[in-house]
Amino acid sequence: MLCATCLTELPAKAKFCPSCGERARREQGLTIRKTVTVLFCDLVGSTELSRALDPEPLRELMLRYFDLMSSCIERHGGVVEKYIGDAVMAVFGVPVVHEDDALRAVRAAAQMRQALVGLNAEAAKDLHVTLDVRIGVNTGPVVAAYDLAAAATLVSGETVNLAARLEQHANAGEILLGPLTRKALDGVADQEAAAPLTLKGFAHQITPGRLVSVSDGAPAIPRRFDLPMVNRLDEMAALRHAYSLAVRDCSCQLVTLYGDAGIGKSRLAAEFTAWARSASALVADGSCPGYGTGGSLLALAEAVRKLLAQWDQPTHPDAEVAEALAMLRAGLLADDSPGISPAETVWALRRVLGEIGRGRPLVLVLDDMHMAGQELVNAVNGLAARLSGVAVTVLWLARPETPTQERARNGHRPNARADMLRPLSDDDCRVLAAKLDEVMAHDAELAERAVARAEGNPLYLEQVINVARSGTSEAMPVSINGLISYRLDLLATSERRILGLAAVVGRDFTAAELAAIAEDDLAARLAKGLAALVQRRLIRQIAAWPAATYRFDSALIHEVAYDSMPKGWRAAGHERLAAWLSASGGDAEIAGTHWERAWLLGREVGTPEATRSQLADRAIDALRSAGNRALGSGDPRHASGLLGRALQLCAADDQRLAELLLRAGEAALMAGEIEAGRRDLAAARDRALAGHNPAIKAHAEMQLAYLGQPRQFSASVKAARQALPVFEQAGDYLGVARAWLRIGVAKQSKGRHASAVRALSLALDQAIRLDAALEQATVLGALGVSLWAGPLAAAQAIARCRDLLGAHAVTHRTVRAALLCPLAMLAAMAAEHDQAHAFLVEAGHIVSGLDNARAHVALPIFVGATRLMAGDLESAESIVRRAYIDSKDLGDLQLTETAARDLARIQLLRGHLAEAAELAFAPVSDDMPAAAADRRGVQARTMARQGLTHEVGQLSALALAASRRTDSPEVRATACLDTAIALHDLGDRAGSADMARQAATWFSRKGHVVGVGWARQLLEGR
Repeated sequence: MLCATCLTELPAKAKFCPSCGERARREQGLTIRKTVTVLFCDLVGSTELSRALDPEPLRELMLRYFDLMSSCIERHGGVVEKYIGDAVMAVFGVPVVHEDDALRAVRAAAQMRQALVGLNAEAAKDLHVTLDVRIGVNTGPVVAAYDLAAAATLVSGETVNLAARLEQHANAGEILLGPLTRKALDGVADQEAAAPLTLKGFAHQITPGRLVSVSDGAPAIPRRFDLPMVNRLDEMAALRHAYSLAVRDCSCQLVTLYGDAGIGKSRLAAEFTAWARSASALVADGSCPGYGTGGSLLALAEAVRKLLAQWDQPTHPDAEVAEALAMLRAGLLADDSPGISPAETVWALRRVLGEIGRGRPLVLVLDDMHMAGQELVNAVNGLAARLSGVAVTVLWLARPETPTQERARNGHRPNARADMLRPLSDDDCRVLAAKLDEVMAHDAELAERAVARAEGNPLYLEQVINVARSGTSEAMPVSINGLISYRLDLLATSERRILGLAAVVGRDFTAAELAAIAEDDLAARLAKGLAALVQRRLIRQIAAWPAATYRFDSALIHEVAYDSMPKGWRAAGHERLAAWLSASGGDAEIAGTHWERAWLLGREVGTPEATRSQLADRAIDALRSAGNRALGSGDPRHASGLLGRALQLCAADDQRLAELLLRAGEAALMAGEIEAGRRDLAAARDRALAGHNPAIKAHAEMQLAYLGQPRQFSASVKAARQALPVFEQAGDYLGVARAWLRIGVAKQSKGRHASAVRALSLALDQAIRLDAALEQATVLGALGVSLWAGPLAAAQAIARCRDLLGAHAVTHRTVRAALLCPLAMLAAMAAEHDQAHAFLVEAGHIVSGLDNARAHVALPIFVGATRLMAGDLESAESIVRRAYIDSKDLGDLQLTETAARDLARIQLLRGHLAEAAELAFAPVSDDMPAAAADRRGVQARTMARQGLTHEVGQLSALALAASRRTDSPEVRATACLDTAIALHDLGDRAGSADMARQAATWFSRKGHVVGVGWARQLLEGR
């Protein structure tokens, strides 16, 4: 029986655990998901064997066979789950997963094949028969139920089935390996590809591997020690300091270096020992085996053997040294054990090490000391406490797997110190990533993902990069999964369940969240369980107030802890958490995500349809609410993701589909995904029509009309006016606001800004009524454009824009950005160029934080226009050209039209006539008089440069006529100025002067100081 708290073996009838002092309680079995390696071994030709032998010798032979196979399995840490006829099924990874389970399994398989040679020699001699086996080994996820007290295991899943199928398809003496086993053994074992197999019940063809050989000394995870070590300067300095103390005082210095697997302990030790060798030290190392044969002092014995091999032993050592050597050779060096008297073994070690180190410092490195038994701990501590007169540095490397034992290992002696090796910084990891892989050195995004996932662990980084480089879909390298699973398998059941609940909550979680969803039997144990998990460095507390908040020590630990719990158990946890969040007013997105996870997991494990339907219903409502909120706050991509997830959960007849499709379409448009938005809007319209929902149908048709005729606004205005009574009857004030907005924008595009201001003001009233920030920002931005381009004088327009800023943009950053752009244009008109620049810089800071593709393109058009008015043509060209390219990529024809006209004007001013003509002569609709006037004016100027008098007259007349259809002083002034310049280039000085004076009048009426200056320059002949 094992203690439920610390997993220590309890004495018979014990009432309290002698290790932790807790009341003795049987540790209950726990069903978990884990990655293990399964081995199937079966006899070949067992029927013929039974015919050849009498039942009695056959039974004796089979018992010897099973005993031999089992001993090979158990020697490598496997568990024999069952015997099936002549077959043996073993599992590597229960009760505790190891990072090298696949390696252990193939070593066991290779040994089973080899062990049969000896048995066959006897069987052939005595019974005239031989035995052949075939073996299949497969690694993968299983559900494992393990009763710690009864030491019984049961694993199930496709991994087991594939291992059995591989065994069935193996030839005599052959060991076939599954795909994940092959990957885990890459670079570790000698293997070759076998013929592909088509197996019944498996969707895809399987290409197994064939084991050729595997060495006993191969590492489970090959490491890259060929690269320069990154950082670790402080840690290396500490080791050198300990070495210097040992040399100075002729003493023994014991340094314990703790750190998680893969954090770099062995790498640091290798660098230190290389440095020590360069300083003339004798260096030797040893490590504690995780499994297999070997005495309790194996690590120390290995190191001593290596020292003796380097020692120039005297021919006639003194009597004491000779006695000590003889004692070690008879005990420690013979069988790795302390012998009859551990104290005498320590004495002998002191005497021999003192002799070896008489003229040179010694360095002993003992690795994997978290595997050390108490005998080795006592021997090393005893040796370090009594060694004197010789310079010895003992470096002890261990994982912090058993915190209660860490503090007791080295005591508090002055010649002992312990350090924890911390994770590398992100910058160090970036350097290491570039050294590990050439692709990472040039692909910053891929490198950042690898660095974020590894979280400062060099081994994790190396393995994550290997997976990324291979291009596979493997979620996590088997080696990393094994390292973390090993730590989790050491937990008591209650701790494992608490960690699983925490993983359900997320990477960060609070004690209150766990208390809300913990089962009754676990709630009372939360505080103690969390403390234990912190002590084991699986989680850490990141805040105590206002709530006790914890975080998983790494995202990978969180991932393994989550995946290890049964799906049905996780689904129940997600459901309880979502219900608690909803009842307590928690975030709708988080609650919806947990409802969604419960639904997905329930589908995978076959939860009844009625239950799943309820989960989906709650998830849809929560995700819809969160998506609408994200859309309203100007985060369209996030909104699109949330609404898309809600749509995936909807049944075909769900009444919410029309609204969800509408919102998803709006989010896609705002994010710049025009075609996706168009599809969603069309689907929303069709769904609303079928479901008799006129308001949603009107919303969709109004949006589609705008998209369908980017240069013809009559269809958009018609759809908006038809939608208005529908929205008013339905009480849909958001729809009313959008309809007036569409009408206002159409008026604006026609150059009728006074009418546009009236319509936009009506839209603003409804948006304010709803506190709809996105609509407010859009309406106010359009209002700002009409104030800038319309008949209101610049000074009055600036005052009105500032009033709007003060009234509506205090708490809404998107509203502020929308108004700052036209305000900057007005400031530039007034020749306040520094002020215009400041406005646009502020707008840029706001827009950079928005996920609004249209805003990211529109802002540079404003910036380019202000640079043009400031006379900085080179900068204006660069900025507007980029906006022109981006607007075409976005597919927004209205922005492309505006950018093209602005770029044409800039190129004309810079003397680049060919491109100016190409851009200016693109078709433009007569329904957009301001744009038509602008284009015709530029066209006239390009023709004038070529001396084409007749064409100039026609184009100038068209520009002036189009400008008169607007109420914009700036448009009229620009048309007059373009005509004046064209006439000047043709030599018509009188006509040019007359048009220049008209331009100055219109510019002056607007308060366009810069424009007045342009007109005067022409009049003055400059």
